[in-house]
Amino acid sequence: MSTFSISIGGRDYAVSLVSRTGDLLVLSVNGKEHCVSVAALPFRRASREGQGAPLSSTETEVRAPMPGIVSAVKVSAGERVEAGQTLLVIEAMKMENPIRSLRSGTIERVAVSLGAEVQGGSLLLLFMP
Repeated sequence: MSTFSISIGGRDYAVSLVSRTGDLLVLSVNGKEHCVSVAALPFRRASREGQGAPLSSTETEVRAPMPGIVSAVKVSAGERVEAGQTLLVIEAMKMENPIRSLRSGTIERVAVSLGAEVQGGSLLLLFMP
C-alpha cells in the first residue's frame, strides 16, 4: 500500500488507499480510516473476450473491484453491518484485499461463497434498500 503526503491549508496528512469498491474508497488519513465517494467517468476493464466489466457499485450493491478468489466471507444475509466493517476478502495476485462496507445497513443477500472466482465488477452482495 502506497502512502502519500499531502498538504491542505498548511496541514500535512499521510494518506493511503485501504480498499476500493467501485467509486467508494476507504482511505487511511494519518492512521484513521475514512469512507469517501469519488465521481469518475465510467470505467470498464477489458476481459479476454473483449467485453468489459463495470466496476461501479450502487448504494445497495457491492461489486468486486478486481478479479480474484473469495478467501473469506465475514457476513451473512440479514446481518447488520457498520461502515468500515470487512464484508469479505478477495485474494488477488497472492495479496488479501479486504472489501469493507462503505455504509451501515443490513445485508440482503451474499452473492458469492468461499472459494468462488470473481471478475472485476462481479456482484458480491446486496444491501437491503
